Amino acid sequence: MNTSQKPTATQPITQVVPCPTQKSYGPHNATQQQSSYISQNSYIAPQSTIAQGNPRAKRAMINGFISLALSLLTLITLAGFAGIFTGTLAIIYGCMGLNRAMQLPNRSGHGQAITGIVLGLAAWFMVIFSLIIRHAVHGGLDWAL
Repeated sequence: MNTSQKPTATQPITQVVPCPTQKSYGPHNATQQQSSYISQNSYIAPQSTIAQGNPRAKRAMINGFISLALSLLTLITLAGFAGIFTGTLAIIYGCMGLNRAMQLPNRSGHGQAITGIVLGLAAWFMVIFSLIIRHAVHGGLDWAL
């Protein structure tokens, strides 16, 4: 394509412009100078890293909070006994999330997994403690409450 011709829709526009990030110092031969230029019509996709999540760790933390709330209900009613089940789920999902966090490059969800495990264990102890207190106060497990 001559410089006097205008480009058409089917002809690509290719101009060589110097790369602004590279500076040239001193004399260069043709191969060195050519390598410091880029083509203007080349498109380089932006490099973005997509943060990988850890849904098991998030699920462990949510189950941990629910189990802790349910375990506090055991002092009032035996319906809070469900805190043991959700606490168990929190511990299981926490261990799975912790293993997954170790595989990810940024250890995503590591803190959430630890939180889920700790809250699940705390819920277990709260339910057991609540049942001991209920037994001491009522003289046995009163299933009517």
